[in-house]
Order: sequence, then structure tokens, then C-alpha cells
Amino acid sequence: MTPSALLLIGALGATLSSLKSALGSARVALAALPLGVGIVAALEPTALDLWAWSASSGELVSATLKLDVAGEGAQVLSAPLHVAHPLSAWLGYAWCALGAFALLAQWARREQLARLSLTAYAALTALWLLASPVGGFLFTGGLSSGEGALREWLLMSERFDVAQLSSFTLPEGSWRWAPHRLGLLLVAGSAALLGASLPASAGAQQRAFEGSGRLLYQLASLVALAGLMWQLNALGGFVGEAKPWVALICLTVGAVLTHSATQATSLALLALAAVTL
Repeated sequence: MTPSALLLIGALGATLSSLKSALGSARVALAALPLGVGIVAALEPTALDLWAWSASSGELVSATLKLDVAGEGAQVLSAPLHVAHPLSAWLGYAWCALGAFALLAQWARREQLARLSLTAYAALTALWLLASPVGGFLFTGGLSSGEGALREWLLMSERFDVAQLSSFTLPEGSWRWAPHRLGLLLVAGSAALLGASLPASAGAQQRAFEGSGRLLYQLASLVALAGLMWQLNALGGFVGEAKPWVALICLTVGAVLTHSATQATSLALLALAAVTL
């Protein structure tokens, strides 16, 4: 168990407890998160691309290449191992459109249209996972290492002319392929699938956030607080990263100040998105 795991458990527990209280109105919150992720992917298409991450340190992996460029001579550069995803050019815009349509349809009380849009969003997420150029479904195709794996990357990469390559230095250790924000993208796809699975007859009425759902939400917020305190203690009293603070503030507002189940769900989903960035 790690501090980050406690933060994730707290955000996930708050999300589940508030979803139960929100019922039909939860679809508004479940459409807002996919829309936000779609905007991120549209503004930053490389968020969908695959990068090599060290299996031991979790850092990005780079290789040193020596190229003989005509008219320029030898060039030595350090290049991160990066593979463009075939869907990254347009998928973010499609996610934006589907998320926005689902949100507008829900506000207009067109639950069937909202469900259809969220189903399409989840289907595109599954297609994105299946269309991975390396690693297989969910990017769990095992670890890569050695000269053979590096040569495969050079053949897939469009940034270098392999004919100009004179030598290279292998990265240390093994690496795994995954996007920068895999956790956030999976949370958005799961939210869309959950929103699509809500009953078509569920309305968008505001429901009070009270009873056992609120109590579980408050307990989950305390778990997230414990995770942040653990981080503060481990780092000598200061956490400069914004993500755990954003998550804790959202959960605190939801647990103490919020009286609407929909608002509590939205804040919990925002906290979950922050800790999975």
C-alpha cells in the first residue's frame, strides 16, 4: 500500500457512494468527465500515443542514436521511445462531440440519446485500446528490451530514417508501452460505460445527498486525507504536486459543503481524474 493508492481508494470510494445517491441525475456527472477528457485529447493528441516507461523506475525511456545526415554530417541525439497511435489524430475530437452531445441530451431530458452517445464513447475507447500498435489490448503485452525491441521501435517511428542510422546505444533495463494518461483515459471510458448503463427512465432530478451514501463519502474522504498525510510525512512536510491537493479539496467540499448528490458525484469524479492523471 502506498500514499497514492490511498488517495485513489478514497476518490473511488467517494465516487461509488455518491453515484448510488445520485441515481438518474448521476448521468450528468458521468457525461461531464468524458467530455473533459475528450477536450484534453483534442488539445493534446500525443496523450493518446504510446511511450516507453522503465519497468524499474517508471521514468520515460530514451535511446541515444547516431545519424549520418547527408550534407550535415554525423548527428548524435537522445530520443524518447515514442510511437504514434493510429487514432490519435481524430479520436479526441470524436470524444469531445460525443461527450458534449450526451451532456446536452441529458439536460434536455433525452435520456435515450444520452445513453447512445455514451455507449459510442465507450465503444471508441475500446477501439482505441484494441488498435494499439504495440503491446496488445490494455498495453499489457509484456516488457520490451534489447536490440531487437529497439530496432522494432526504429521501424515503427516516423521521425528517423533508418538508412541514416550508423549506431545506437541501448536503454538500460526493460520498458513497457503505455500512454501518458492511461489511468485518466480508462476512468473516462468507464464513466461513459456506466452512464450508458443507467436506466433509460432515470430522470435528471436533483437528489439530496444524505444518509449512508454521505457517510461513506465522508469516510472515503478521510482515507484520501490519510494518503496525503502519509505523503507529507514521507516527503518531510511538503507535497509540491497539485494532483493530491486537488483531489483532497474536491472530496472535502463534497463531504462537508455539498447537499446535492449530483454535485457530490461531479466532485468525486474530478478527484478521481486528478489522481489518475
